[in-house]
Amino acid sequence: MFDLSFKVGNYMKCYTHVVHFPNISMPVNHPLSPAPCRGVFDLLKRQLSISFPDAIDTLSVLLDSLAAGYRLKSQIKQGSPWSTFFSPSIQAYLISWFQYDPSLEIKRMKIPVLLIQGGTDLQVSLQDVRKLKAALPPALLVILPEMNHILKDAPADRQANLATYLDKDRPLDPQLVKAVAGFIMNTALP
Repeated sequence: MFDLSFKVGNYMKCYTHVVHFPNISMPVNHPLSPAPCRGVFDLLKRQLSISFPDAIDTLSVLLDSLAAGYRLKSQIKQGSPWSTFFSPSIQAYLISWFQYDPSLEIKRMKIPVLLIQGGTDLQVSLQDVRKLKAALPPALLVILPEMNHILKDAPADRQANLATYLDKDRPLDPQLVKAVAGFIMNTALP
């Protein structure tokens, strides 16, 4: 059981941080954040259904409201597993992000692209990155078998993997650094 109630507020024009490339604009949360191939909306629904199967119907209503462009006026109990996810401070970002399909956006890239995917990533699957690669065949795809979503070596076991998210002393996957450096050193920009 969970205690969650919400009210959809008036539509509000929202702004988010946008990175501009020569031929593409897309919102980013982190310079190295993975870009899923499915629409972000579908990806988040899948993630929440795995983490909170008993609450997915209610959580889907919240996601549907954000996807429609409405900010939520939520009464989400602090400390609940999704209170941060639906916090007012990230709703504008989610509303903006839901408008993009990375598999369509990547096709517009006119510069060399490096796709790096972790084999133990719990959020973005190998299937997702392979769809991105299919959308832009010249892109270089590197799969790091031991790397998770936060770019660190992690076991496949879900709980042990999630524990790495809180380990601030855990270094980045060393193969990640090598892949990025190699790509930069061996790629000539147009």
